[in-house]
Amino acid sequence: MVATALVAAGAILGAVIYQVERSRPVGEGTLFAGDASRAAAETERLSDQPDGVVVRRLRNALDVEAVSLVDASGVLTASSAPNLVGKELSGLLATGLENGWFVAIAQPVETPVDIDGITEWMPGDVLYDVYQPLDGADGLLLSYDVSELLMRRASRAGIQPATVVSAGAGLALAAFAGLLTIGRAGARRRLETSEFQRRVLVEHNVELGTARAQAERALALAEETNRIRSEFVLMINHELRTPLTSVVTGTELLRDLGDSMTELERNALLDDVLADGRRLSALISQMLTVARIENQGLAYVTRPIPIRSVTAELEAAAPRISTGIVEAVADAVVETDPEGLMLLLCSLADNAFTHGASKVEVRAGDTLGFEPMAEVGERPENGVFFHVVDDGPGIAPDFIDRAFEKFEKTGRASGTGLGLYLARMMVEAVGGSISVETGSEGTVMAVGIPRSAERVTSGAMT
Repeated sequence: MVATALVAAGAILGAVIYQVERSRPVGEGTLFAGDASRAAAETERLSDQPDGVVVRRLRNALDVEAVSLVDASGVLTASSAPNLVGKELSGLLATGLENGWFVAIAQPVETPVDIDGITEWMPGDVLYDVYQPLDGADGLLLSYDVSELLMRRASRAGIQPATVVSAGAGLALAAFAGLLTIGRAGARRRLETSEFQRRVLVEHNVELGTARAQAERALALAEETNRIRSEFVLMINHELRTPLTSVVTGTELLRDLGDSMTELERNALLDDVLADGRRLSALISQMLTVARIENQGLAYVTRPIPIRSVTAELEAAAPRISTGIVEAVADAVVETDPEGLMLLLCSLADNAFTHGASKVEVRAGDTLGFEPMAEVGERPENGVFFHVVDDGPGIAPDFIDRAFEKFEKTGRASGTGLGLYLARMMVEAVGGSISVETGSEGTVMAVGIPRSAERVTSGAMT
């Protein structure tokens, strides 16, 4: 009874907290403050690039349509919207520049603003300009479309459906607690005269407990489904629109201005278009692969594969990945699907490069070598472990437990949040495991694959 009341109180409190959080205005507070550290790190990383390249890369990294560099005198020296170059800050933004403050102000634009050759904002359109001071540079000016922020803000107005569900569940549980109290009081009186009525009361309590558990599971499932749907819609909007716009506008610039461009400018533009095109292709491929696997499953056929053939095939398919084999497993043979294993190792390496690694190595060994911070699949007792080692920034401790779930990403990181989810499905299909160790100096994803009892003399995987 006490537990039921506590659960009911928790559900109602959760509904209140959820409503307050969902009602917080979009486009304020930590939304921009969080971008400041990411902007500083990205600006430092691109310090050797031309200003034009820097603002384009920052625009993509921060998911902001207009990014400008501001010098000490308040003049915009470079911008992803070229016709903003030379504009001077004024009023509150100028005060922020002089004092090194984080400042934001909504104001209408005076002239049309073009981005990648397309007029995005007309005179009178209101932008939310955010000035962010940076260490080692004077600052950034990030421009957000106020109409879009207001639309997102309006979508949060009023009582949220999840709030109603949670509060309703809490009230229902409170009602259960009240009924339970009344039932038990009556039962104590009836126990004096009837053992049969005591059994009826026990059965009734069991039914109430079952109903409560079912209600809690339904509530949790509804909240998780709503969260995944919302994150998927936002991911599609942010992750597909930016590379697609870059490919289209870059191609148009090459068509219209190709003869007047220098070779360096043309090559830089082609590199950006190619990178965004590959990114778009990879995002679409990931989503189609997940849909196909969830609808049809994975039909891998395992057979004995020599370790040497795995590393040789990996070196040929992905030259930027270095490989190595511990002597103890140099002649070992694993039982797996060769295509599935190759796809899994390449997927983990690509995921590491996507999240900031500059170097990735795949080493085959006979032991795991560390205590996993997270693990999926079933670790083989007698297996070979392919350690995918990178020098990236590592995985946040509070994110590790969710890293292999669908659409899970850290903050505003790029990508679909499907890379490690796909890896989990693939390793489970081949009967292996993935064990994770991570820190500020890099991450190790150890793929455990069962050994084969057979000996194979040929080194070919196919």
